[in-house]
Parts: sequence; C-alpha cells; structure tokens
Amino acid sequence: TTDVRLDVVAAGGESLAFLGDATFAGTATFTQTGMPIVVLNNVTGPGGLILDGDGTLQLPTANAYAGETIIRNGLLVAGDGMSFGSAASGTGVEDGGGIQVSGGTFPEPLTLNGFGNALLDGALNKVPLLNVVWTGPITAGSATRIYSAGNVTFLDGGINLDPGASLTIDAQNQVQIRNNEITGDASTLLRFEGNDRTSLVFSNPNFLGD
Repeated sequence: TTDVRLDVVAAGGESLAFLGDATFAGTATFTQTGMPIVVLNNVTGPGGLILDGDGTLQLPTANAYAGETIIRNGLLVAGDGMSFGSAASGTGVEDGGGIQVSGGTFPEPLTLNGFGNALLDGALNKVPLLNVVWTGPITAGSATRIYSAGNVTFLDGGINLDPGASLTIDAQNQVQIRNNEITGDASTLLRFEGNDRTSLVFSNPNFLGD
C-alpha cells in the first residue's frame, strides 16, 4: 500500500472538485487551508482517510473504502450515510476536528473528542434539513459536544463515555435515544442543553444506566 498526502492552500471562495472515482490503496491525508475539497464520486480501496488543516472536505455521496476515517482538524461534511466508507473501521474525531451532517442513516462507529472548531459547533454537528439516524455506536473519548440545529436526531447505536469523559448534547429540537443505552462510570458526565423547543426522549428509562 502507498500513503498519499494532498496539501491545498488557496484563498476563500474557491473549491477543488475531484470528478472521477478514486481508490485509496493506502492512507490518503487531505491537508487544506481556505479551499474546500469536494470528492464527488465513489472512493474505494483498502486504505483510509485523514483530514488535517483547517479547511473543509466534502464527501457528498456513498463511498466504499475500507480503512479508518480520522478528522484531526477542519470540517468533514458527510452528505450520505455511507460517506465514511465501510463501517467496519469506524471514524474518529480528534480535538479540533468536526463532522457535519444534514440527514440520512449512519451506521458508522464514531469516537468523538473536543468541541469542534471555528467552522462548526460540536465535534458532531447537524444542520436543520432532514432527520438524522445514527445507528453506529458513539464513544465520547474525552470532553466533547454534539450540536443539533433542527429536525430530529436519533441516536440509536448507544453512547459510551470513556473514563473521565463528558458529553454535552445541545439540541434546538428533539433528540431521541433508542435501542441502546448510555454507559459510563462515576467519573463521566452527560449534559443536555437546549431551548424551549427542545426535548430529549428515551424509548426505555433504563437507557440512562445506573
């Protein structure tokens, strides 16, 4: 396998689009400042993806690459529930990175750290367009934040807080915890924030844990 690094530096208001299919034979690292990168068609291969820098990477369609997705910095905009490729490897958001979604069903296992960056509020950010159903498990690796700006966000894959971690869920509409419970220990903290339109719904009261 071969790892590849792509550095893009450009003024704001421009974008770079990859129009053809792509294959990640190794790990592909995108490092950009100012210029959004849009990968329009299917990405396949055994490799993974790393997003660095303070720019935006857009994955508007489904992909099939097998490796892990890591967002170290910047913003990854996922337009499809399979934008992250195979769910077997999972996706990690490090402190300073973030994911933005607008709608769809996401089976991706997700590990969150940090509170986002200058481009978005929260390590996981939902814009108000359609409902989002996250069926993959979510792990809070440290202090982190999920922000939902509208519609309904279904967190169906369960939430686990690593020792010492905290998770803030800030919703401007409704969040539902279905199918799986929230787990942690005495050193973890779950906080829910919102406004007068906000509601948090548990399909089972036992999902809150002990």
